[in-house]
Amino acid sequence: MKAMDFHAALLSADSVAKLQEITTRIQYERSLLEYCGVRGLSRIVRLLESGNIFFDDSNPDPIKRAASRVDFFIFEFAEHGDLRRHITFNPTLPGSWKLRVLHGIAAAIAQLHGVGVAHQDIKPSNVLSFETDKFKIGDLGRSSREGYTAPTDQNLFPGDRRYSPPEFEYGHTVTDRVDRRLGSDIFMLGSMISFLYAGTSASYLLVTETPAAYLPGTWRGRYEDVLPFLVDAQARCAQKIASSFPSTCADKMVVAFMQLTHPNPLLRGHPDTRSMPDKGLGIDRYISLFNNLADRAEIAERASR
Repeated sequence: MKAMDFHAALLSADSVAKLQEITTRIQYERSLLEYCGVRGLSRIVRLLESGNIFFDDSNPDPIKRAASRVDFFIFEFAEHGDLRRHITFNPTLPGSWKLRVLHGIAAAIAQLHGVGVAHQDIKPSNVLSFETDKFKIGDLGRSSREGYTAPTDQNLFPGDRRYSPPEFEYGHTVTDRVDRRLGSDIFMLGSMISFLYAGTSASYLLVTETPAAYLPGTWRGRYEDVLPFLVDAQARCAQKIASSFPSTCADKMVVAFMQLTHPNPLLRGHPDTRSMPDKGLGIDRYISLFNNLADRAEIAERASR
């Protein structure tokens, strides 16, 4: 369940604007969830019910009564919770499990992109595990939909900044929607690789490997000029986590990580697809890659029992 209350908005100095903002966000997210449901997006957590309740419904004071309002969304139940539970408390998971997670995330991204939606907030807490070992993405509150104005569209990067692609941290705005919106999802898929295998985001790893003079907030030049230093830092990041990958597929995982988290948003994604005129990012290639690697890992695991 996701709940949104109006109490803080009513008590703010600009309560009317805050109430309007919250209402707009709720309406937008509900509409988007219903749209995904109608389109049959099986990798997006399904909305079962939505509405609102007043915890102080009998209060004669209309302001206090309004302050007790809580809007809610009720979703299908993820039996195993989100990824943080598994990574923190279950270190004995088979190697194929992580590859299945990545396959599920890539499939969810492809479904969203196929209907003109960019998630923009893919992170461990928004990846949910179901009983059938199926993984789905939830929380569309930061999403952008082609042809519509989203409440967070004015934000430079609407998602969790801990998982932000590097260009946003330097204040660099990509004008093309594919590179800016869909490309952010591609980067965050790559960031899930580093989370699953190294326990941290690609954004954080990149900062740790970037020389101080070229860090966001210190660097005052153009993003294009700092890119060579970020590309070098990214290569060091890949080298750092390479030993965490299964030996049977480490080379392929390093390449995927490098492509997905490329600091240059114009090069992010699969190079073969990016070279085509339709400006695709190649998410279908990563779906196939992670599925094939997971199948091979499962065969190896069964053979070793």
